[in-house]
Amino acid sequence: MTSFVTPLFGLLAFGSYLFVVYYVWFKHLVSLADTYDLPTRKKKAGNRCILVALALLPSFPLSLLAISDLLHAHPLLALCAWLASLAPALTWGFRRGPQMRSMGYWSAKVVV
Repeated sequence: MTSFVTPLFGLLAFGSYLFVVYYVWFKHLVSLADTYDLPTRKKKAGNRCILVALALLPSFPLSLLAISDLLHAHPLLALCAWLASLAPALTWGFRRGPQMRSMGYWSAKVVV
């Protein structure tokens, strides 16, 4: 039983951490949109995006470490549980897509 409870709490913490990081980042982008014009806020958001990536980077290997016992016993269950822990944060992020597009952060046009 503990072989399932420990990964469950690990994945719950992982999913919650992702959601909080995405939520804080979104709120930051909204405040940039309220304060600056489009070129300035894109530059500021681009510079600070590295910090968000650095905040997210250690969470993925730690989540795999949390499910390592489950991964050896039930690999398909571990994969499904890991994807389920990603789903709320990613769903919330994609639902914010139209709002991000209206603020000018996401666009179909790629500028090089």
